[in-house]
Amino acid sequence: MARYFIPCYLGIQLAVAYLLAKKINPLNGQTIKRQQLWRLVAITVISAGVLSCAISSQAETWWHKYSNYYTPEEAHIINEANRPLVISSDIMRLVSLSYLLEPNVTLQLIKTKDYPKVFSSFSDVFLYRPSPKLRQKFEKESPYDVKPAHKRKHLWKLVR
Repeated sequence: MARYFIPCYLGIQLAVAYLLAKKINPLNGQTIKRQQLWRLVAITVISAGVLSCAISSQAETWWHKYSNYYTPEEAHIINEANRPLVISSDIMRLVSLSYLLEPNVTLQLIKTKDYPKVFSSFSDVFLYRPSPKLRQKFEKESPYDVKPAHKRKHLWKLVR
């Protein structure tokens, strides 16, 4: 959703930059004290922008990534397993998750109609954001119970 407002953000930044440039310009007929005040305003605005970028660059998630807000927690749950297998039918969400997973995690992308059968070499098997059809298929056709592994029910664990 935030991407639709990028032109607005750019317009606001240009308007503020224009205002500050006009007010700081010595040819504008402003007194020196007013120019110094506007310079202080410009320094404050720039400092606030740099501080905001520094804070947001260190955050695991940010407000415009709400759909992936819990991905770090889900990755932590998966990474705690010895030899986990993560099964998903959603490639975009799986790619997003993969950046946070340890190298020992195996990922398997499947179509809703497919059903992987061999899980014996894995300590834990997870379904990550499965489609409703895929989750139902596992609930009906597998010898495992499908239990939520995270409070948001995007991550499910197959339990024997």
